[in-house]
Amino acid sequence: MTMALRIDQAAMCCALGYSLEAASAAIRACLDHFRESWFVDRGGRPLHCAMIWDNDLWGPSRMGFMFEHVLAEIFHKAPECDPGRTCLMLLTPEESRPGSHKDWAQEIFAACTDKVAFHESSRICPGGRAGIGLCLHWARDVLAANEVEQLLLAGVDSYLTVGAIEHLLDTDRLLAGGASDGFIPGEGAGGVLLRKAKPGVPGLHVSGVGLAHEASRLDSDEPANRSEAFTAAVRAAVAECGFRAADIDLHMSDCSGESFYIKEIVHGLVRVVDREMPEYHHMMIAPYLGETGAAVGPLILAFLTDYMPRMRKGRSRALLNFANDGGERAAVMLETR
Repeated sequence: MTMALRIDQAAMCCALGYSLEAASAAIRACLDHFRESWFVDRGGRPLHCAMIWDNDLWGPSRMGFMFEHVLAEIFHKAPECDPGRTCLMLLTPEESRPGSHKDWAQEIFAACTDKVAFHESSRICPGGRAGIGLCLHWARDVLAANEVEQLLLAGVDSYLTVGAIEHLLDTDRLLAGGASDGFIPGEGAGGVLLRKAKPGVPGLHVSGVGLAHEASRLDSDEPANRSEAFTAAVRAAVAECGFRAADIDLHMSDCSGESFYIKEIVHGLVRVVDREMPEYHHMMIAPYLGETGAAVGPLILAFLTDYMPRMRKGRSRALLNFANDGGERAAVMLETR
């Protein structure tokens, strides 16, 4: 087994609430906050979005606003943490995201750190949804080097930009105009404070991380994929954690409703689950928060710090999977100890 990471504190800022407690309670109650926005589809009808309401900031400043709420919640829960001795690993949208530009990630990072100075080891990961896997690999390396005792892994994103909405409408990826194979655009920020796992210290632990790349892409003309990258990523995460994919109590994904990704999960699970399971609990966060892009990994990790301890007494385990349109795939194994 590789070095495990323990989630010490967690925070969320999204359309359902500006704190983990508020947002988690709403998700567990199966609530959403989808409302008509001032974006319109090709027929002039208002688009439904999962938006941070009553906020007039846009661009990097809007993402900085969401990050500030995450940061305030994290350091309220862990007042002993010194930002100057905390590494920030910030997950942002991919550089290829329509509506962004080559300096987008740096502008977001600047907006998120203009009031707080983090440790010099801090870095940006413009990795989108699947970037959570790379961030967790980096987090292990940083903490193993003993430069810092804690690392804040945060993600922030918003699909509510003119460029992104125009592209998603042009490619028929939104639930709009009668389309059923699409998603509701959203935004949010999430963060988890990570430390090296120590024997006897309870909590939610990241026990395994796997990365892979899928040759078949959502935007290609290739035949439907065979979930080879999903399978490879899960098997790599299983190899690190010490328990099987069939030993989990919960599977949670970043799927936002598109059939391409749902089929990939179904096909992949057939390959990685090696025994019959009477129940298979698969959960998605997008039905409550919309598509939150690069923020979805930290948002899911934050939510599960509240959700998994409620599942049952004793140890519980979860498999998470994430996918980018560009082919990147990530799998994460969690367990309560």
